[in-house]
Amino acid sequence: MENLSIADYATGTLFPVRNVCGDATCQYDHGRSVLELRWYYSEPTTIFAQAGEDSQTDRPQDFIVGRELLLTALRSGTGTGFPVVGEGNVMCQVLKDNRAVIAIGFNEGYILLAERNALTEWLMGTYVHVPPDQEEKVLDLDRLIGQLLYK
Repeated sequence: MENLSIADYATGTLFPVRNVCGDATCQYDHGRSVLELRWYYSEPTTIFAQAGEDSQTDRPQDFIVGRELLLTALRSGTGTGFPVVGEGNVMCQVLKDNRAVIAIGFNEGYILLAERNALTEWLMGTYVHVPPDQEEKVLDLDRLIGQLLYK
């Protein structure tokens, strides 16, 4: 993946994924779809995502995940015992039987299986634009507080 501009990140990047059941008792394969990731310079700590279609609603599912949380999940593996990394409604785990894949579960629905290296490369590009120690200098805290208070 080439170096993306801030505008490229904001318009979104598509990743091919495989959809599988989120319920351990279900073995159903929901087929292939795409995961679209967006990142905005003005909100550097957050990754916005839209994934395939939910089999019950036939429309794309949206979720958000912290940039640092996704990086932690992508870096997890044998040294840490393949932990499930997540908070709220988004859970991620590098697969024990296929370390090139990360499972992303969200909204208590199906699980996306995505290529780990492609996601890592994309995510690391966001750190080129806003390093982890520079996030608070870019983030508009007043606007963010206003959104939280008035929604």
